[in-house]
Amino acid sequence: MKNRGFKELLTFLFVAATVLVLLGILVFFGSHKISPTNNEQKDQLSAPIPTGKTDQNRSFPEPIRKPAVAGQFYPANSTELQTELDKYLSNANKVDTTGTLRILYVPHAGITYAGNTAAWGFKQIDGKEYSRVILIGSSHKKAINYAAVYAEGSWETPLGKVAVDSGFASKILENDEKILADIKPHEGEHSLEMELIYLQRIVDKFTIVPIILGQTDERMIEVLSYKLAYLMDDETLIIVSTDLSHYPNWENANYSDNKIIDSILTGKRSEFEKVYSEIENENIENLDTCACGHESIKLALAVSELLQISEHKKLKYENSGDTTKDKTRVVGYGSIGSWSETLPEFLPDKKTEGEIIKISRDTLESYIKSNKTPAVEAENPYLHLPIGVFTTLEKKGILRGCIGQFEPNQPLYKVIQSTTISASSKDFRFQPVKSEELDDIKIEISLMTPRRRVDSWEEVIAGEHGVVISSGGKSGTFLPQVATDNKWGITRFLEELCTQKVGLNKDCYKDPNSQLYTFTAHIIDEHK
Repeated sequence: MKNRGFKELLTFLFVAATVLVLLGILVFFGSHKISPTNNEQKDQLSAPIPTGKTDQNRSFPEPIRKPAVAGQFYPANSTELQTELDKYLSNANKVDTTGTLRILYVPHAGITYAGNTAAWGFKQIDGKEYSRVILIGSSHKKAINYAAVYAEGSWETPLGKVAVDSGFASKILENDEKILADIKPHEGEHSLEMELIYLQRIVDKFTIVPIILGQTDERMIEVLSYKLAYLMDDETLIIVSTDLSHYPNWENANYSDNKIIDSILTGKRSEFEKVYSEIENENIENLDTCACGHESIKLALAVSELLQISEHKKLKYENSGDTTKDKTRVVGYGSIGSWSETLPEFLPDKKTEGEIIKISRDTLESYIKSNKTPAVEAENPYLHLPIGVFTTLEKKGILRGCIGQFEPNQPLYKVIQSTTISASSKDFRFQPVKSEELDDIKIEISLMTPRRRVDSWEEVIAGEHGVVISSGGKSGTFLPQVATDNKWGITRFLEELCTQKVGLNKDCYKDPNSQLYTFTAHIIDEHK
């Protein structure tokens, strides 16, 4: 009887395990539809897609940075603070411009001293919708030689809490000592907190990306400016927190400050650095600095040049002598705005394309031959951008593997390596590539733009747009070239995507509950 019971138990366990394995296989293949043609297989299921702006009424993530200078630089009572802010904002005016405000330079001194000047800057965003604000300031408290990103959590002032955009922050971090997730330099620092109170009074539903800079170097500015410029969109604003001259008399402050402002208005980092250096070397009496946030200004101007911004306007200038009437020892304040109509595409030049293919080819051969991922010397700042990539491998014109990543949290060169390895050995539709095949393998790299939500399928252009459809917990992707390779019109393209990749009926793209996202791809062919 005991043997029989034991056998029955073994039988039960075997059957249960078999059922679990079968269920796992069904779930796996149910979520990974295989297209009937090689060209149609050039896709990878997309990651979960974020929707909408941050809900300011939800609970806020830890850590929560508490206000450091409430009651000192501005009123700690929320009602008093709102009244004070409204007083300054009501005295400011908007300037005439047709573009979108991309970068705003504003002071960070106490509200009694710089409130009027700062309000002129923030008045320009009154009635505008920004879902994300990148706050950039220079450290006053801690001596650091890197960019300290407050990468998660939220910030609190008497006006409430604002969440940090952790997803965006993760895209600008580097695995080195120059761009780090570090909250320590933000503790007790007032420069970004002073800008936050104005934002809370004038903008609804936004997240922040707080960045404190220490002593910068060329490499850090180059990499970080490329990342910020690439990630900019029409709902993102960069705010540079900086006061101007420190402690000269009123006349000398006006001289120094207006030269600095004029240099920023050129939009050229080199001009600002030249003027800053010239003034610092003039030995003006009691001048400690002509811009306490000069590192932040350098970074912002580098971003401005990458974004090809040409419209820069002086909004307001004052110094503390204008508010306190003590003109013997003053601090300067200026508000400046930078506008542009459109944002440029970040496409690689031919040299960079060659570097991209070489990284993929070297990785493919090293991994297949020795199971090792080669080290990459990524000096080109473009290779540090968080660009989505699809790597496609073909053998004599037939698909041999294709894997991609949308909106990664790693720099481009690492994503190229990862997707190359995955396409060669982890695409479940194919056997891993063997070393004897390498000479016949052709590499195609598709660099993806960030996905953009569209309101209607009629906005999709066949052959130009790749599409992600998400519905009922399922999602699927087609690259732009799928329509071109198969000579499909937009209706056939979307129907095939619904049935083959999303696993729903062919009209799922018309369902109001479906979410459609488009993207474009810059294709780099190894043999072209």
